[in-house]
Amino acid sequence: MAGKELKYEIFARADIKDPSNDGKVLYKKGTVVDTITTNAEGKATSKALPLGEYSVREIKAPEGYESDGELRQIQIEMND
Repeated sequence: MAGKELKYEIFARADIKDPSNDGKVLYKKGTVVDTITTNAEGKATSKALPLGEYSVREIKAPEGYESDGELRQIQIEMND
């Protein structure tokens, strides 16, 4: 939806642990880790997130539209 501003929340779907493997939990399950907003080209970029399982939900639709509220599941994994 280029040219329209949409806002999304990214939150931890499971506890996200420190990549140093020291057991420290960086984000507890359900914690909002970032909020992103699309630009005029319909693109949005989050801050750097550690490896783990996340959910993304649209929280603000453009004027005249309704947010679908659907959860989208993503997983950030290490590439070989």
